[in-house]
Amino acid sequence: MSKAQSVVAAGHALTAEAAAEILADGGNAFDAAIAGVCMSFVAEAVFASPGGGGFLMARAAGDRTAKLFDFFVETPLKRRSRGKVSFFPIQADFGPATQEFHIGLGSSATPGLAQGLFAMHEAYGRLPMTRLVEPAVRAAKKGFPLSDFQAYLFTVIAPILTESAEARAIFAPGGTLMKAGETFRNEGLAETLAWLAEDGARLFTDGDIGRAIAAQSRDRGGHLTLEDLKGYAVCLRDPLLWRFGRATVALNPPPSAGGALIAYGLAFLEAHAP
Repeated sequence: MSKAQSVVAAGHALTAEAAAEILADGGNAFDAAIAGVCMSFVAEAVFASPGGGGFLMARAAGDRTAKLFDFFVETPLKRRSRGKVSFFPIQADFGPATQEFHIGLGSSATPGLAQGLFAMHEAYGRLPMTRLVEPAVRAAKKGFPLSDFQAYLFTVIAPILTESAEARAIFAPGGTLMKAGETFRNEGLAETLAWLAEDGARLFTDGDIGRAIAAQSRDRGGHLTLEDLKGYAVCLRDPLLWRFGRATVALNPPPSAGGALIAYGLAFLEAHAP
């Protein structure tokens, strides 16, 4: 992909800029996507985390068909007795409406994002992973003005961001949630991303971070164990292909419901087209 053909869409300017920086440095679209995802951990912390999961629909130049990388989160294998689980409701305040969420270590699933990024990189990446995390590491260390939208989201899920001392140190370092325009930093995340780029996805399975996650889950009422982390594997799936007009659309297949819902919507549009 040449620079003239490159377009980046993202939920935050820093996320788009990270991807654009990698493209300008000779990276391909997959390198740019990885860099953008890593920056989203920093700039869009409410939406993205290396402790999360995701999907990638990929089709490289020369490929006959697309393939779906499934690195979504998974339910832990074993269930602890109810009395030992930290799982409780909070109210997310959207202003005109509230929504009940359940949080605590008992709500944690097995993460897959680190493994997914490295599976992507192994299959399609061009630049080294250490280069791809550089924009995110730089922003997390130096800091950047918190956007109005992210500051609003902080207030929506305030009970989550202030529930633990570790979260408060990041999102409410002065005792109250950070506000728009204040400089947001996450030096611990910068260190983690740099470490991840050097050590690879095993850092989150049987490495130091994986063991720390499992220990925290054990000590604070979670279901997640080291066995879950070690057993996680990225799945490659054939996409759900759906004809829409003269185009064939590649969609996320089951067990995800998203692709089927999009196919239903496309079928409805086609059936009711003027």
